Amino acid sequence: MRPIDILWYLLGREDAIRRVAANKASIKVGFVLVLTAGIAREYDQTYIPHFGIRFLLPLLTSLLAALVIYGFLRIVLPPRDAEQPSGRFRCFLGLFWMTAPLAWVYAFPAEHLFAPREAAWINIGLLAFVAIARVLVLSRAIAVLTQICFVRVLASVLCISSVIMGIGSIGAALSLVRLMGGLRYSPEEEVLSAATNFAFVASICGFFVAAITAGVLAKVKQESRFEFPCVSDSGVMPWKFVVVLLATWFVVLIPQQYRLARNHHAMVMVHRENYKEFVQFLSKHSPEDFNQVKRLPPDTYEYHGLSHLAGIANALDGSEALWVREMVLNSIDVALQHRDPYVSRVTPAIAPVLRLPGGEDWVKARALKIEERFNREYDRHAPPEMTSLAQRLKALGLKIADPEQTSGARQ
Repeated sequence: MRPIDILWYLLGREDAIRRVAANKASIKVGFVLVLTAGIAREYDQTYIPHFGIRFLLPLLTSLLAALVIYGFLRIVLPPRDAEQPSGRFRCFLGLFWMTAPLAWVYAFPAEHLFAPREAAWINIGLLAFVAIARVLVLSRAIAVLTQICFVRVLASVLCISSVIMGIGSIGAALSLVRLMGGLRYSPEEEVLSAATNFAFVASICGFFVAAITAGVLAKVKQESRFEFPCVSDSGVMPWKFVVVLLATWFVVLIPQQYRLARNHHAMVMVHRENYKEFVQFLSKHSPEDFNQVKRLPPDTYEYHGLSHLAGIANALDGSEALWVREMVLNSIDVALQHRDPYVSRVTPAIAPVLRLPGGEDWVKARALKIEERFNREYDRHAPPEMTSLAQRLKALGLKIADPEQTSGARQ
């Protein structure tokens, strides 16, 4: 197999499709291509020593998807003979995995070039492009090899793909149900929520349109020749191409792994509640030394970030790097915007802010939000630290209610 055959296959050339389908090395090359697709997807998001299994997920999900699609096509496009020689699925799996290079576009560093919301939309667009391109390439290959009408094959593939997309959109929606607990979405999650809703509706519409189209063409065309060629015993593994390909992605992977290692080290310190050490560690570096995709603690869009917020804020003393201080203040800002104050008890993080340079002005600028949060949490059972903080906030001109009144109002 020549590397150029992979390119021509993706572009739909008939001779390339037949060569790829018949070559016994196709499934091995496809295996490598799927691994590189996993690298393209996770190289700047997953720290290998800790979450390396994620790089193998594309292999498992693609194998499952191939089994489902192949089984569905065997039902709606039955073969001429009830019994077919073995190796047909191997041919199909090789063709399916050969579409993996389309997923290399996931490596586009949108998060490093654009704001979070814009980057999320770009990533959603890339995901849609890859999904559509894979369906078209696979349908073209099946139509060439089986001599079935391309539109009928496309409709059949779209039918089962719509079901898979619908299930995936439900899974994505379930991962966002924490909004019900009072936490607001991050900018990326707002985009994901909108895209998930659209994908679910599109999957339903796409399923019915594709099913009707496939049904009509099945009656008109009267075709039933879903038979793949057997994989031949010929075919040489293009080792030079494989080695160069893996080396290239290794070069892409390494710099981000160094940054992710620093992110992971910072996260470990926070989980161990070594907040002072965490702040000092961050202050020795610049923001560019860390991965830009993963938020550093405290990520107050998440519950675990809220639980560490006060401890990290208390570790600030004015000597930390300016970017570190601004990051923590931005995290407090986000926590103040959550809907349910009982979910995000942010007031313990306010007292440390007051001792920072410009801290009083920062508090005054957010007086309404802080008053709302503080008055909901402040009652006659409050600890002495909150009583002391109440006096300081009153001195700054904030309207802090009497604890007896707030306790009575709740009762």
